[in-house]
Amino acid sequence: MSIAEKISPAFHARVHHIFIEGQILQNRLYGGEEFKRVNKAIDDFLPSPSGSNTGRYINISKYIRDKCDTKKPDNDELSTWNQEAADSMAQLKRVKILEFIAGMIEIGAIKDWEHLKEVITKL
Repeated sequence: MSIAEKISPAFHARVHHIFIEGQILQNRLYGGEEFKRVNKAIDDFLPSPSGSNTGRYINISKYIRDKCDTKKPDNDELSTWNQEAADSMAQLKRVKILEFIAGMIEIGAIKDWEHLKEVITKL
């Protein structure tokens, strides 16, 4: 029996809905793998003049996070907004952006750091 079930059946159902049906954990895992792929592509195809891409990894993460922001809108018409769904959508959007960026770098469509930032901005 799960800990969530011991707390309450309603809580268990909510946990299942958010994490299993919403695939938040699965999308986070895929996103992590794709982020590693992007980092490797940056290392292989867009090397830093300083020899270290650590700062670039951090900046890419921030740029993508800004693109995936799905906070609750301040619109009364959307009072039924489901934050769990927003989180799940943000994770899925992150995966798709990372897949796209990695592929574009790997095939040479993105040639340098400035071009990469421009592409992310236009997504």
